[in-house]
Amino acid sequence: MKLFNCIAVDMGAASIRIMVGTIENNIISYKEISRFKNEIRLIDGHERWDVEYIITQINKAINEIIARKDFRSQVLGRFLGCGFCSSG
Repeated sequence: MKLFNCIAVDMGAASIRIMVGTIENNIISYKEISRFKNEIRLIDGHERWDVEYIITQINKAINEIIARKDFRSQVLGRFLGCGFCSSG
């Protein structure tokens, strides 16, 4: 089987992590590349997620992954799926 890499972003209530998933020879593996806190911040007098900070951190991690010499992807730039889970 061909090597298949993908980038996953897991956005949790307390933290956000960026991972690289790999399928090679029918074996699935993943490695956490980056993790940062997802905190509610006071912005313009209201409690909000700091979306600009979140997007900046996600972009930074993805750019670091793409720059790695051991990362190859034939699907880079394609959106393969998205899952949502909400509780409370």
